[in-house]
Amino acid sequence: MSRYSAASLAVGQWLVVSSLATALACASASTNVPPPDSDNPLPPGVNSDPAQFRRQISAFAPSGKPHTRARPGACPFCLVSVSIEAVGDTREIKPDSGPATGRPVAHIVNQDSADTEAYYGIQPGIQADYYLWVDRKPHSLRAQWTLLRVPMGAGFVTAGHPRDLVLCHSHAYGEVSNSDADFAEYRHPLGCDAIASAEGMNTNQASVLPIRLSALFARIATIVRGKETAARGGWIECARGCCT
Repeated sequence: MSRYSAASLAVGQWLVVSSLATALACASASTNVPPPDSDNPLPPGVNSDPAQFRRQISAFAPSGKPHTRARPGACPFCLVSVSIEAVGDTREIKPDSGPATGRPVAHIVNQDSADTEAYYGIQPGIQADYYLWVDRKPHSLRAQWTLLRVPMGAGFVTAGHPRDLVLCHSHAYGEVSNSDADFAEYRHPLGCDAIASAEGMNTNQASVLPIRLSALFARIATIVRGKETAARGGWIECARGCCT
């Protein structure tokens, strides 16, 4: 074996081990978000009637470019397919100046017929679909996001706990963006927050570690552990970069 081939193999092995170690480290953290609940207040302006709510958001057109992703299921050793699609122009969202009137930014549907997604508690699409809603925090200009559950039949729109919308990665100068929504591990496997605080490290890794490969290792690692807690939350292309 040539020195070049041996060196290439060593680098490849290092990448595999490092990626798997990163995935396992992520998997060890508890990241589940409490699902929408009728005890939580709805964001201001959100209609509790499902039909009225769907009419309310009809002005925000879907992007037409949904992503179908493997997500943790709330069942042992299982994955569910979940679609996520941008709604409206997500690039209008500014984390330090949320919209005065709340609006949807993403539509999420669990395509499995029986199993619930584990991170958000997203039930199968035959029961409900979900929206990420962005508005302003009370007594502040800063943006927050809330997960809304919209039942397909009888019932009421319910909400999760609001969370801060955070800029996790700034655009490079001259970078062109498109309105988009996805799950963070398929865009930034090490975590959006890691990119914001350690861009130098991420730039080096981005040149040798494809995003899909790292996402695959995250999936493998969490299946080995018997749970899928390495999955991360939602991500949108916002005014200054990506926000989560």
